[in-house]
Amino acid sequence: MLNYSIIENSLNIKLECLSKQSLEYKDLISNTLKEQKTTQVDKKQAIAKLHALLENQNLECIHGGKVILKSNKGKTFKDDGVPIMLESDLLNSSIVACPNTIAGVSVPCTKVVNVKGSLSQKKVNNEYVILQELISACKTDKGFALKVSFTPTKFKFDHSFDPKEGLGEQSKNQIELKEPIIRL
Repeated sequence: MLNYSIIENSLNIKLECLSKQSLEYKDLISNTLKEQKTTQVDKKQAIAKLHALLENQNLECIHGGKVILKSNKGKTFKDDGVPIMLESDLLNSSIVACPNTIAGVSVPCTKVVNVKGSLSQKKVNNEYVILQELISACKTDKGFALKVSFTPTKFKFDHSFDPKEGLGEQSKNQIELKEPIIRL
């Protein structure tokens, strides 16, 4: 009886807890075990492998304007000879042929001004990598999002997030939106 466990029924004897203290202790142990299992599942769900953006990919503003990608700091890391894009490589990149108009007036997106929501959590060459799955968190000078034609790459980065919020919510929390200003 010395090493008997109530939870595991190690002696195949069913014992009943009658004291209030014993019942509370039994509940505490069973709840702790349930929480540990739940925490392990949450940790598994909270890490995603996201793909790096490459220099040759088709990146556009939501109107169809093409972002000119040129990798400078990411040149040393290549996927089939194509360098990856780092934070400073995408920031201030030009956008050409954006057909955006407001009330008949041409208001094209001209450059990328915010990339905070699309960054990896690990640095490469002392800079963060741009992740394809989070690219919609990037903003143009007119406040519009970017879109990419997804292509799997050899460079995958672990990205943890709160499973209750999801990837998209976390990216939104990292950027500060400002009211757009239109001058006519």
